[in-house]
Amino acid sequence: EMSGKELAALDIDAGAKLSDLLEQFATIESVPSSIKLSLALGDSKLPADTDLSLEALGIADGAMVTVIKQSCPRVLTASNDCSAMIFESTTGKILKEMKHASAITSAAWLPDASTVLTASRDSSARTWSSTAGRGEELHRFCEGFPVLACTFSGDGCFVALAVGMKVCVYKNGTGERISNLGVDDDDHRHRNMGINSVRFS
Repeated sequence: EMSGKELAALDIDAGAKLSDLLEQFATIESVPSSIKLSLALGDSKLPADTDLSLEALGIADGAMVTVIKQSCPRVLTASNDCSAMIFESTTGKILKEMKHASAITSAAWLPDASTVLTASRDSSARTWSSTAGRGEELHRFCEGFPVLACTFSGDGCFVALAVGMKVCVYKNGTGERISNLGVDDDDHRHRNMGINSVRFS
């Protein structure tokens, strides 16, 4: 994506690496992790993985560089091996792995893709940062029975969990329970039967 808009005038040391410059642009533009940034100097695209300094790449004081945004959708999976994974769709690279104590039954993205929600037969649902690498668990919802499905609301403010024959609705972030919907049927829950999909309108 090339708009021709000037983003910023940055004061950066000539000995810094290209990755440092990219990080500054990402901060200025609040670029989501599903978008890759690269830079071009004139007609030449600059290698983002280089260890060369900006000066060695020919980026001198007053240089104009072009910022290129490239969409790189990620794929989220949930598995019976107790893991949920985020993959880079264009390369197949594993960006992140999240673990539960039992099979993961469902996984969902926050609408802005900054957070992942996972549900598991270990009787919990958890939210995680979707940033690549080893991420910390943000919040844990403990239900006492297997959680068979999960989702975020469209505005990201609420979480819905399918537990047996009922749906539990929480505030995202605080974990405050808002309501229980459906039939509170312990017999169904003990047999791991019940609601297996849940969505907000």
